[in-house]
Amino acid sequence: MPLGQRSQHMVICGDDGLAHRLAVELDAVCGEAVTVVLPSRRDQYGADIAALHRAPAFPDRTDRGPGPDERTLRAAGVERAAALALT
Repeated sequence: MPLGQRSQHMVICGDDGLAHRLAVELDAVCGEAVTVVLPSRRDQYGADIAALHRAPAFPDRTDRGPGPDERTLRAAGVERAAALALT
């Protein structure tokens, strides 16, 4: 499959530097669809991650939740996800 063609859905939970880097790398370099679950859009890297998802080149979604609980993970589509990263 050509680079940049979206093939799978990835879920990232966290608002630290690793979550930010994973979101950027998975989308820009690997072309993967990404959903990020943020505890807050203001704390740590939350605002930077949320800003990525507002950019037209980064169409994937950002959900807010207190953490990786069942309701939040289901809303993020974890059942369909090829991978889950907890940072």
